[in-house]
Parts: sequence; C-alpha cells; structure tokens
Amino acid sequence: MPELPDLQIFIRNLNKKLKDKTVKKVTVHNAKKLKIPAATLKENIEDQTIDKVYREGKELRFLFKNKAVLGMHLMLPGQLFFFRSEERRVGKECR
Repeated sequence: MPELPDLQIFIRNLNKKLKDKTVKKVTVHNAKKLKIPAATLKENIEDQTIDKVYREGKELRFLFKNKAVLGMHLMLPGQLFFFRSEERRVGKECR
C-alpha cells in the first residue's frame, strides 16, 4: 500500500498527465468493485474533463469539471497502469 509521500508523487504526476483531459469512454470490466451502478459512473464521467487529482486519506480523487468525483484506492500493490484501448485487449502495459 503506498504511503502518503508516494501518493503525493502519484498526484503530481497524474495532474501533469491527466489535467484538462477528457474521458471519452468508460468501460467497466468488474462492476463488483464499484459502489455505484456502472451506468451511473458512465453518466457522470463519460465525456467529462478532469479538473484535478487530489487525495483524501489514502484514496486518490479525480475531480471533473462537472463536479463529479471518482475515488480510487490503489490497494496493496500501489500501482496504476495506463493502457491504450488497442493494447488493453492484448494486455500490454502502456508507458
């Protein structure tokens, strides 16, 4: 599980990479991990722009311009991977 200094680095890097980017499409592969219905998630963040990334406790929060907030806990491995849609199908990590 990442510690708070690790999360601060995650946040700084995520803000550089994601701030003012738009989520084009949301695909949920495991709805059991969500606390809300997948349709609600899609309605709130699909086609929305990320305003900033911050943390509350040990969770990352993605604030969108429409004021929706997506919370994410990195769990024990403390890893976050970016995939291009065509690479996701074959399971390659995108750097």
